[in-house]
Amino acid sequence: MIPEPLRTVLTPGFKALSFITKPVFGDFAAPLRAEDPEHIRFNFAALADVHVDWRSYRWRRLSTALRDMEHSYTPIDALVTLGDTTDHGEPDHWEMAEWIFMHHKPAKELIFAIGNHDTWTHEEEAGRKFQDLFIEYSEKICNRKLDKVYFYTEVKGYPFVSLGSESDCLNADISDEQLKWFEETMEKAAATGKPIFVLCHQALNQTHGLPKTFDRKEDYKTMDEGGIGDASDKVRAIMKKYKNVFYMSGHSHMGLNGKYTQKKKGYCTIEHDGSLHLFNLPCFMFWNHHGIKWCGLGFQFEVYDDKVVVRPRSYASRLWYSMYRQEIALEK
Repeated sequence: MIPEPLRTVLTPGFKALSFITKPVFGDFAAPLRAEDPEHIRFNFAALADVHVDWRSYRWRRLSTALRDMEHSYTPIDALVTLGDTTDHGEPDHWEMAEWIFMHHKPAKELIFAIGNHDTWTHEEEAGRKFQDLFIEYSEKICNRKLDKVYFYTEVKGYPFVSLGSESDCLNADISDEQLKWFEETMEKAAATGKPIFVLCHQALNQTHGLPKTFDRKEDYKTMDEGGIGDASDKVRAIMKKYKNVFYMSGHSHMGLNGKYTQKKKGYCTIEHDGSLHLFNLPCFMFWNHHGIKWCGLGFQFEVYDDKVVVRPRSYASRLWYSMYRQEIALEK
């Protein structure tokens, strides 16, 4: 993350460098604005692994990103966090998240998925479960009333299906009941005729270079390490029944990768399986590995009638990673 005073000094240099390199890299110093504001239908930002707690560098880093979103020339309809919104799911971590979002309006709506760090609260010992805290603060911060850690919502008619672990584990504990709900909910989402955005903290097993790209581990013991776990194949099979499904995850803290990594190593940040599109977002709060390592990264999703444009951005430094932009045609 570039500190605010230094960014002010460096901005003219970024713009000059971007002008020179634009034919190759694109205009990475461009402001936060949709590529085609006149025709965009839906615009949302996504972050993973925000890890909020009481430490000042963390809330300052998130506040910087939220200010970038607030100043977007194209209004942002939703901000999604893909789990590990808090560092340990403790009440004071959630209170800090509430305080930050109380002072910012980055998007019209907020959507929080649950991650493994959000399940680590010590309140469990006093009988206050992580599910209760997640549900409580989803209502306080996102104004979204939930009864479970998995849920369905729509923003401007666009469906979001959020899966969530039902116990404290590194993978995702997805019960048969949740899988049944997911199957029924995907059918409901498909009936909208719009692209479906599925949120889950963990990626599908053995995607995006897993398990070897999970948290710098090279000595993995099982092939599902870093992924959903036992339910992965069933979740994939359900999604494969439908067109234009966009599955978003975090968790592994893998850096931003593109075509070069795909060609050389067989994996990257954005992967495709027919009409199923998989996105593994870098960690926002900390440095990453197996790719571009910088913190402050997220994705901007621009939805048009016939395509979705995905643009990685450093919201902390206000720079586009133009080389990793992807345009995905929507199937009719």
